[in-house]
Amino acid sequence: MAKQASEDAPKSNPESFADRLNKLFTGEADGSGRRYTAEAISERCAQIGTPISVAYLYHLRRGARNNPGRDKVVALAKAFGVSPSYFFQQEGSSPGEEEDHAVRIAMRHAGVRSIALRAAELSPDFLAALDAILRNLETLPGAVLTTTSSVHGT
Repeated sequence: MAKQASEDAPKSNPESFADRLNKLFTGEADGSGRRYTAEAISERCAQIGTPISVAYLYHLRRGARNNPGRDKVVALAKAFGVSPSYFFQQEGSSPGEEEDHAVRIAMRHAGVRSIALRAAELSPDFLAALDAILRNLETLPGAVLTTTSSVHGT
C-alpha cells in the first residue's frame, strides 16, 4: 500500500513554551545538567519583583498554561539567566545558536571564564589533555553540581 503524502513529509514539532521551560529546569538548555526546583525559581522571581507561584510554574511546565504574560516571561528569563527571546526562538534557527547561548551562560561564571581564557593559549595536544581531565573529573562523586536547591549564579 502506498504511503500517504503526509507520512512522507517531515514532521514539524516546534518546541512549546513548556518544553523550553522544562529544558531550563533540567539544565538541558545550557548543557549544565543542573536541576532547579520550582521553589527556587519562584523565590528568584519574587526577588526580581514578579512573584510566580510554584503551582503556576507547575502548570506552565505541564503545558496547562501556555501563554504567560510578558512580565512573567521576563522574570523567568532573568531567574534562569537567559534572554526572554529564548522562549520564542523559531525552529530552523541556525544550528549554532543554542550552543552559542549555552556558551554565553557558562561564561558568566568566573571560574569558567578563567579556565577558558587560560585554555585558549594551550596547544591542541594540551587542550585535548585538559578536555580529557575535565571529562574524568566529571565522573567523580560531587564533581558536578546536582543539587536542586540552588539557582545558577547564586
